[in-house]
Amino acid sequence: MFKRVLSVIFILYCVSLATSMAGMETFGYTFATLIFGHWLVYRNKFELRVRTMHSGKAKIEWAFLLLLVIVIIGAVTSPHLPLRFRIDVVGQQRWIPLFYALVAFLIASPTAASIDTLWILFICYAVAVLFGIGQALFNIGFFFRPAYDIPPDVYGHLVTWRARGFFSNCMSFAYCLGQIACYAYALFLAAKLPKKSRNWLFAIFIWLAVGLIFTFTRGAWLGAILGFVAIAFFHRKKLGVQVAAGIFVFITVLAIFSSGIRMRLESILHEPKGQVSVAQRYEVWHVNWRMFEDHPWFGVGYGYNYYYTPEYNLKVLGHPGFSGNAHNNVLEVLAGSGVFGFLLWLSICIYFFWRTWRLFVESAPGTFERAVALGSLGAQIFFHFGGLTQATFFDAKNVHVLILGWAFVIALDAKRLPSIPQRGIAK
Repeated sequence: MFKRVLSVIFILYCVSLATSMAGMETFGYTFATLIFGHWLVYRNKFELRVRTMHSGKAKIEWAFLLLLVIVIIGAVTSPHLPLRFRIDVVGQQRWIPLFYALVAFLIASPTAASIDTLWILFICYAVAVLFGIGQALFNIGFFFRPAYDIPPDVYGHLVTWRARGFFSNCMSFAYCLGQIACYAYALFLAAKLPKKSRNWLFAIFIWLAVGLIFTFTRGAWLGAILGFVAIAFFHRKKLGVQVAAGIFVFITVLAIFSSGIRMRLESILHEPKGQVSVAQRYEVWHVNWRMFEDHPWFGVGYGYNYYYTPEYNLKVLGHPGFSGNAHNNVLEVLAGSGVFGFLLWLSICIYFFWRTWRLFVESAPGTFERAVALGSLGAQIFFHFGGLTQATFFDAKNVHVLILGWAFVIALDAKRLPSIPQRGIAK
């Protein structure tokens, strides 16, 4: 019975990854609480592999623990952060126990770490893209108003809406959607599946990529290009070159026939009068670097840089300026948790990329394990490149998708190691 309850909550969690931030938090942390409660009661019957990632000499658990310590120190020493925010600074690390719970469940369940789970994500995101394209083309909002942050007078009176799916923010949707598209593409390329399944995977990948275009998120576009080309290149070098050439031709044709796409691409280098997003990013990067210079060791509070931006805008820029996150993962971590927190965060990201690469190169061609690892490599490249212009690691929606991919990699890697006993969840 307990096993079925966990499976249902896990499925609901996967559905919520495409539909609802409230669902992600509710189902995700209910799931984690049940997993750890189960571990406390049935430790002798079910060995939840949550205490070690079996990483050989790399002790990633110490990185998690030390990062938490540094985040706590930063929360305590932050100049004038309200108490409820200091508590939330520490609470933002709740993704770590959720990640361990996901790994434990995927190892223990014979069916969860399978293509069936990914199909749930693919189908849900395909529906979200359908909704998003309706938003972008026809301003269909239903429960949500579509993002309308590209003024029509900027692009020659061209009215452009941005798809946000079922989320409240188009960039959150874009950086989740791009990760899921990487897995669909990798499974299509690298997994030995029936022809019908491969055809569906390719169709879904194209559909998700189209949805990504309609988000009009430039950083996600560039990140997706790198992620898709990397997936193709890792699969076969020649294919990577062909995909890169094909994307270049596609973008050129698209820019010729779509003024909205063309103008959005041109604005990466030169924004038209009336648009200030690039200029604002330069300013907010400058401001967050100054925060880091003033608080180099433990930062101003993990994820709470935005609380201090009004003060630092006046101090650094001399005018109110943009108030928000750093729009850059590196600067967000440096300003929020200092140099020690940044080094630990960086080591965690590198560690998971290394574990993914190891699973990829050591898995047999055509296996599900190799395909998932290939998709995760592309998704991580996409995620971190996007993190140069958007604080993707500080958007909870993006992180939920990221850590599920990490959990898949660790679980599949752990299952293939003969030294790890395979036990099930006590009924």
